Amino acid sequence: MVFKQLLFQALLFQHVCQSWVIRRTLEKVYKVYLDKTAITDQLVAEIQRLAYDQGDSDVFVSIFSTPQGEKVDVSLKRLTYPLLLLWGEADP
Repeated sequence: MVFKQLLFQALLFQHVCQSWVIRRTLEKVYKVYLDKTAITDQLVAEIQRLAYDQGDSDVFVSIFSTPQGEKVDVSLKRLTYPLLLLWGEADP
């Protein structure tokens, strides 16, 4: 599968870390839930900067190589202790 090839994964990571891709992705999320004016150059730059922390590309690549886990609802049903879940009013 092409997604498991290291070269493809590296190129895809480089693509998604570009500021215009980050901005476009934020616009898709914010258009439904939040005010798009919150998407500033500073926000895009901070997300882009975080993408280049050591090991981030490894985390991105692991998405393609890690077996899919259980669905969240299945995992939550197995909890035997209280869970505090915080969810903002405008969080998607």
